[in-house]
Amino acid sequence: MTNKSSEYTLIDKLGDVILTRDITNMGLHRSILKKFVDKGLITKLERGIYIKSDAFEDEFLVLQSRYSKGIFSDETALFLLGLVIEHQLNLT
Repeated sequence: MTNKSSEYTLIDKLGDVILTRDITNMGLHRSILKKFVDKGLITKLERGIYIKSDAFEDEFLVLQSRYSKGIFSDETALFLLGLVIEHQLNLT
């Protein structure tokens, strides 16, 4: 992975939220994530979760990545469906 275009291609292929397990499932070593962080291509949000540096940090997308079996309910579900205009994010 020394070619810049191949680095950008890899990051674009992974999407806005990049998980360590996605990298390892591709057969790559997770140390590549540190190299991408050092180059400013991605930003580390928390352990095992990264986003592209030019991406908007979407809390709901990050939560969905962290808790793949989680369910958004009540006011959050109404907000995501566009049925309420305002929503205060209270994570429990």
